[in-house]
Amino acid sequence: MVESFEGNLLRWLPVTITFDPVKFTLYPKLSVFDLTTDVPAEGGKSAMKIGYSRPRLSAFGLMRDVHSLDLKNTEKVTFAIRSDKTGTFLANLEKLNKARYQAQFSVTPNLWQKIE
Repeated sequence: MVESFEGNLLRWLPVTITFDPVKFTLYPKLSVFDLTTDVPAEGGKSAMKIGYSRPRLSAFGLMRDVHSLDLKNTEKVTFAIRSDKTGTFLANLEKLNKARYQAQFSVTPNLWQKIE
């Protein structure tokens, strides 16, 4: 379990990047960055809720440091996601030895989806 969202601390770092011109921003202005009790049926008590704008030629991301977690016997990553808009998303995990695992997925608006 990387995150249960059952505490009052959000350990996720929001980032944006624009491509024309190229600019990387930590902690961009967000309309919402909070916890909510609107959770998936098999979920816990809380979920993270993010509201952000995404201008043309830009991307938004969330980063979470898992360096201190023991993931050596981990076989898969599973999480639930819901979006107000249709979109293509990317989940990325980078190991200390720089090996990367990426998964691209799409979501249906307003529907909790389990991603493995």
